[in-house]
Order: sequence, then C-alpha cells, then structure tokens
Amino acid sequence: MSSSQTHSRARANYDAAKAASAAAYRELVRARDASSAAFAHGTPDAIAAASAAEERAEVAYREAADDARIARDEREDAHDWDRPRDGFGNYRD
Repeated sequence: MSSSQTHSRARANYDAAKAASAAAYRELVRARDASSAAFAHGTPDAIAAASAAEERAEVAYREAADDARIARDEREDAHDWDRPRDGFGNYRD
C-alpha cells in the first residue's frame, strides 16, 4: 500500500471515529437532559432509568472519544511514516 493510500485510509478512519464521537456526545447531552427532567418531575423508577441511561451514554462517549484519539494518532503516524526516527521512536529531524 502506498503512503498516500495509507494516509487516506487513516484519515477516513479518523473522520469516522470523530463523527462517532460527536454522535455519542449528542446522545450524552440528550441523556443528561432527560435525567435532569426526571429528577425534577419523575418517579423514583424514572429517575433510576434516566440515571442509568446517562451513565451508559457517558461510557459510550468516553469510548468513542478514546477511539477518535487513537485514530488521530494513527493518522498522524501514517502521515509521518517516512520521517527518520531514533531508537526510541522520536523523530530525528
């Protein structure tokens, strides 16, 4: 695979991960709003369900954000694959 193909694939992966992270964040905001409404006006069962949904959304967002960070690093590595490095992985230039 050529370096331009590698970089294109890494960029596409990053764009997809970034979009997934944004979607997970929107879901987290929606879950927090629902949780706030449940605390203000809901029954104990509704509060428990909304809190659990908020926790799941927060975990999903953290995982999606981590995936986006990893994809960003891979994209940067694909872009810099031909730069000389020392024995510790640091760039020599």
